[in-house]
Amino acid sequence: MKVLIVDDEIDVLMGLKHIINWTSLGCTICGESTTGSDALKKIQILKPDLVLLDIRMPGLSGLEIIERSREINFQGHFIILSGYSDFSYAQSAVKLGVDYYLTKPVDEEELMTAVSQVRNHLQEDKKKELIFHQYRENARNAIILNLINGTSQPSDYDLTDLNLIADQYMVVLYERYNQDSFQEIWDFADLLRTGNQNYHSFECIKKEGHNLILLKGSESIQRFHRLLKHYEDGPQRGSALDSIFLIYGRPVQYISELVLSYEDARQLLSRRFFCEESQHVLSYRDLPSSEKLHSVLDALKTFPDKLSGYICAHNRFRLAETLMELEKILFYSNDEISLLKRELISIFINIKQQISAAYFTIDIPLPGNSKIIELIMSKYYLYEI
Repeated sequence: MKVLIVDDEIDVLMGLKHIINWTSLGCTICGESTTGSDALKKIQILKPDLVLLDIRMPGLSGLEIIERSREINFQGHFIILSGYSDFSYAQSAVKLGVDYYLTKPVDEEELMTAVSQVRNHLQEDKKKELIFHQYRENARNAIILNLINGTSQPSDYDLTDLNLIADQYMVVLYERYNQDSFQEIWDFADLLRTGNQNYHSFECIKKEGHNLILLKGSESIQRFHRLLKHYEDGPQRGSALDSIFLIYGRPVQYISELVLSYEDARQLLSRRFFCEESQHVLSYRDLPSSEKLHSVLDALKTFPDKLSGYICAHNRFRLAETLMELEKILFYSNDEISLLKRELISIFINIKQQISAAYFTIDIPLPGNSKIIELIMSKYYLYEI
């Protein structure tokens, strides 16, 4: 707690500095003053938590100093020291929000009690302020989630007060790039390299366990796209960018359209299985149109016969061509990834059985079925399978 001591008598001023152990009370003397005008300047500059103030000062009186301090919105505390026990002084001091009115000569115990009480009030105020800030943050996040989900309308809120007014918006999701690694994931908000004062550029919230950033304004979106250029040739291995996988939806002009940008990102996240090797970014442009997406489970039934046939015929070209055809069919699937993996396991085991039957006289070192299941289910991407 920063304390400013103000008294026109030097001996009293020095005495107040040493009459009690300020450090043991959690205080530090941030300044001292012997005139009213100088005290007012130091209150403005030093912004003390507590002012120990003599009521009789040359130039400005103690009460005038308090009154002018309140006019400039000084929120600190005051303890008045006076050689006068005039009741009118005490009344005026109370009206100005003075915490304590002590008479000179100052009693050590009385001063310690007053300072301790002020300190306790300050700690309680800071605690309440922190709780209020947390409540406000939680409320803001809940409001943003409602807007992103489309469960409430922008007209339900004061968007200016929430600092949600912008010319463009875009939803970005980010998560760990290597799911099996314990590599630290960097805070993507830090990588945007923006002060983001008063939530000007973006909002960071959690949604369904995912890190979500709401970019606000065309400048913020352009900054994001400049950052993406570092991914064009692949990020440096082990770098901050290398630890992050990014998904972003379409930019939208109105906050009521946020649900569209988020839906893009949500669908892309579910399609991470189809990423290419070393791919760190999925854009809304990578999302197939809904008309092209369909269930492909039935279309996969012919592949065991095709692939085992080309293996038996030693036709490597047709084998590669058929695998590419399989990959393309899978890309337009809207089936659950777990179902696709099961179908790929079925294809593998089917081929294995057909090869084993065709070459029953040869001991081919094919993996066991449990190994095949474990292998395919553990893979995170289609290209690995």
